[in-house]
Parts: sequence; C-alpha cells; structure tokens
Amino acid sequence: MSNFNFINTDFPELYTDAIEAEKLVFISPTSTAVLCRSTFENGVNWLYDHEAKLSRPWRSDLSTLIHEPAFSALFNRTLFSELNLIRKTGNAAAHGTKINEQDALACLKYLFRFLRFLAIYYGNTTPETQVFDEALIPTFQTPTPDQQPSLQQLITDLELKNKAFREAEHAQIQLAKENTALKAELEQQRLDIAKRKAEREKSLDVGTAIPLLVSEAETRRRYIDLSLKECGWTHLEEGRDLEYEVSGMPLSTNPSGKGYVDYVLWGDNGLPLAVVEAKKTMSSPKKGKHQAELYANCLEVMHGQRPLIFYSNGFETYLWDDLFSPERQVQGFYSKDELQLLINRRATRTNLREFKVNTAIAGRAYQLEAIKRVAENTVSINKQGQLRSRARQSLLVMATGSGKTRTAAALVDMLVKCHWVKRVLFLADRNALVTQAKNAFNEYLPHLTSIDLTEQKEDDGTRLVFSTYPTIR
Repeated sequence: MSNFNFINTDFPELYTDAIEAEKLVFISPTSTAVLCRSTFENGVNWLYDHEAKLSRPWRSDLSTLIHEPAFSALFNRTLFSELNLIRKTGNAAAHGTKINEQDALACLKYLFRFLRFLAIYYGNTTPETQVFDEALIPTFQTPTPDQQPSLQQLITDLELKNKAFREAEHAQIQLAKENTALKAELEQQRLDIAKRKAEREKSLDVGTAIPLLVSEAETRRRYIDLSLKECGWTHLEEGRDLEYEVSGMPLSTNPSGKGYVDYVLWGDNGLPLAVVEAKKTMSSPKKGKHQAELYANCLEVMHGQRPLIFYSNGFETYLWDDLFSPERQVQGFYSKDELQLLINRRATRTNLREFKVNTAIAGRAYQLEAIKRVAENTVSINKQGQLRSRARQSLLVMATGSGKTRTAAALVDMLVKCHWVKRVLFLADRNALVTQAKNAFNEYLPHLTSIDLTEQKEDDGTRLVFSTYPTIR
C-alpha cells in the first residue's frame, strides 16, 4: 500500500517515482527530497504538454516553468508556495545540503497535494484518497552507510530517466505535428481534458478538494529556514539564533519587559547583524515591522550595535536599515559577509554629492550634470548631518552618440569609490552591445573585474557583471 496508489492508473510514471520517494523518507531523506522534485518536474512537463492554456516559455528549467504566469494561475497561493518549496528543497538536496526527515516528509506531503490536483482535474477518475497516511510510509531500522543509497548515483539516474522521458514526450509531440491523424488525436485529447477539468471545477474548489496537509505556519518556517540556509546560515541554535531573549521591551507590550526574537543573525565578533521577525503566512509581513524595530532597539542597548531588520511571512520579505534607508522588498535574506558589509558601510559610506567625477571618463558638461543629478536624487542629509538614502532609482535618457556608456561608467566609479555599491549589473538587449559595454568598462575602470554571463560562468567575486535580459532571467 502507498499514499500514491490513486495515480497509478492515469499517471504510472509519476506513481513509480512517487512511491520510491515515499520509501526513502526515513532511510535517506535527502534522496526523498531529490525524488520529490524530479516527480514534480515531470508532472509540470506533463501539464505543459496537455493543458491547452499553457505555452512553454523560452527556458525549460523548473523555476521558469512554474513561475510562468499562466502556470502559477492554475493554483491558489498556498498550493503554489508548497510547489515552489518542493523545488527549492530538492535543489538544496541535489547540491549537497542534508535534508532532515521532517522536511523530506513535508516535501512528500506537498507532492501528494500536487498529484491529487493533477488526478482530480486531469485524470480519468476522481481519486478517493483524501488524507495522507504516514502509517503507510515504510519504517526501517537505521541503515548502515553501505546500505544508504548513493545520492549522486540517484541524481545521475534521475537525470538520465527524466531526459529519456522528455525526449519521448518531445518525439511524440513532434510526430503528432507531422501526422495529421495523430495531431487530431492529440488535440481531441486536450479538448477532452479541458472539458473534464471544467466539469470538475464547477463542483469542486481547489481549496477543499485538496486538503491542507502541512500547516501554513510550518510551511512558512520551512521557507524562512531554507532561505537562510541558502545564504549560509546553516546552524541555527535555539535560544541564541532562534527565540533569543531580549530585555527592555515596552511594558505596555510585555509587563516583564522581556521579548523573544524569532531569529537573530550574529557576526563573527558576537554582535547582532540582523533580526528576522516572522509573521503568519496570510498576514502582511509589514505587520511585523514595529515588533522588529522594538527588538532592534533592545539588541542595540544590550550589545552596542543596531542590527538590520528583516520581516517576512515566508513568501514576502522586507529589509529595513532604519539608520539609512526606507524599507524595501527583497528576494531573500543576506549572507553573513553581506550583512557585515552593510553594517560597515554605516561608517565608510561617503557623500555622493561631494564626489569629484573622473573627467577622463565623462567630462562633457551635460554628462557631469547628469551624474550630479543622480547623486542629488540618491542622497539626502538629515538634521543631524547624517547620510540617508533618498531614492534607489534614477533614469537618464540620452541620445545616441551622447556618451551613455561613459556616463554609466563614471556613475559606477562614483558609487564604488563612495562605498555605496560593491557589484554592478549591466544589461543590454543584444550580445553585441554587451560585448561593447564590457570592453568600454574595462578601459574606463580597469581596477574592477568583469564578466560576460552570455559567454562565461558567474563568479561571486566579480565586480562588474554584463548580460542580456533573457540570460539574466
């Protein structure tokens, strides 16, 4: 018996991989995470082949496929977030991160929800299975190292299997395009699926048809923990990194004056670099802004350094350096080195308005005026004479031949030397323009290393990164 018997008839390939993932939860959780991701990816590719609303994007990687608007629109926010967590956890496992049993089990439950969605709306029969039963998962004694499945061998086998699966699917589609009868059969199959899906959507709601198997709070925690691990925060200790006790909270908030910070990220010198306040998944993360500020106040008094502030609901994350800039939404958390750099910049950052532009790079009057305007738009000074970030965006519109590349290089020179930026991304719409810009920057700013992502592999230490829009996506 297996939790995935309901897909055996309509989706036998997915069933085979799903039960394999189920068998390994307590033997090799990392392997389960990889298998869940692989099974999910094959299910996504099946949807792209059979759902008439979907057209394949320009890239075939899993992240691009699931973030295509037409695809993500098929799922409610909660389910889509779970699917993305399958991808992220599977990626972490494939790149050497050890996955624990609870996270592997959560991935299996998320996969179960996805496959029920697939069976309900695209299968020939509605699955009777409603609840994921952990008792059906095989339990074994802890295996010896030589009994553990080889993760690298598993990944290699899966890559070969998935490649063969995709090639077979592609060959079938190509044959259908070339053969009128097969093409008509494929179109009829898609019409039948669309009709069956529409009929079931009238009587079923995704939210009720696919029961929640993992609490939103638990999913949020996994998102935040995984995002932190991706940035190098792999060892989080209870009482220090998690639920850290602080004193000095307003008595109106807590009569004892104590509080417990969800996450504190520490520097090598033992000083707090950042606090993370986690809010409920369905709540706006901004509801945690005031609470996070109070925690930052306490940590500053206790340790003599004001930390940066993050607040997140697992899916949306905001960064706020309240000594320098307004809050802004970010894609994830920062590494220890990145946070330390932001803390250090409080002392090393200088006023852009006072920077003397290198006229050997950009010396024409209108170029100097453009750079001056950008500096004025970026910097403000408060009543105490302290630097503040006024805006993070500036737009310069310049005619052909007016020296846009030179002006951009002079701006980069200013931002780097004033310690406002460390790395710079330059985008163009054609490879020829990328090459031209890179050569120009190498001439104007020879002290900064550069790389062309259209031709070279990314290097985290490179200061100037050049790319086309499609490549950077």
